Amino acid sequence: MKKDKLNDKIRNLMDFEKSDFFVMEERIDVTLQMNYFKMVRKFKGILSTDELCQQAIEILSDENAEANEKQMVIAGLAASGDVEAFRIVEKYREVADESMKEWMTLAYYDLKLKIESKLKDTPQIFVSTGLGGRDGKLRYFFVLFPTEELVLFSESHQKFIESEVTYLLEKNEGIAENFEKNVRYISFEMLYPFHDNLEELIEKLLEACNQLGPIILDKFIVTNMKRMNEMEIFDFLVNGDDFEEISRMEDTDNSETDLK
Repeated sequence: MKKDKLNDKIRNLMDFEKSDFFVMEERIDVTLQMNYFKMVRKFKGILSTDELCQQAIEILSDENAEANEKQMVIAGLAASGDVEAFRIVEKYREVADESMKEWMTLAYYDLKLKIESKLKDTPQIFVSTGLGGRDGKLRYFFVLFPTEELVLFSESHQKFIESEVTYLLEKNEGIAENFEKNVRYISFEMLYPFHDNLEELIEKLLEACNQLGPIILDKFIVTNMKRMNEMEIFDFLVNGDDFEEISRMEDTDNSETDLK
């Protein structure tokens, strides 16, 4: 992982006030999110709100309407930032089929924040990642590897690392989740406060795990884009590809910061 690049992204995220942010909890594929925001920008200002709402009701009520038609009218509603558009999205989100649930969820939060922004006269920043978050915390996926000298993690190593990671996160207002341990790597998810310094936490984590001697390789994976499967993890090990933390921010006037 290229630490300097990751640190720049984290510092960019921390430039905003805490009250400006909304962290989406749901796990939604990053590619779908990018397609959603791209379509919303495309529809901004094209139709009047009345036209959009009427068209949306007709298409969303039509069982035979194509998925791309529904996506387009939902994006149009989201682009409007209108209260009536929000009510339509809120209503149809509850009955949407599985293929539209995530698109509806993005539009729901997008519109909600745009309306709140107008009421508060303060831009609200919509933070969405592939792994979601909770209570102002982002969820990250970590993978730790044994050093070349150690080669494989023993059962005692695995228990020790899980214990140290869990303890460290509890001390720093974080939460460790979903450990997967084997001799070749240890993966886990963590929830960590959005505004806290991730770089410092990573350094503490490596130091804690290596306090009895070097067992953790200084090459590791940290991302909030997705939970990687075993094949992707081994591909990283073999090819040395960078798999870095990616966050996405969309402010409520639709000017986007995409931290890739």
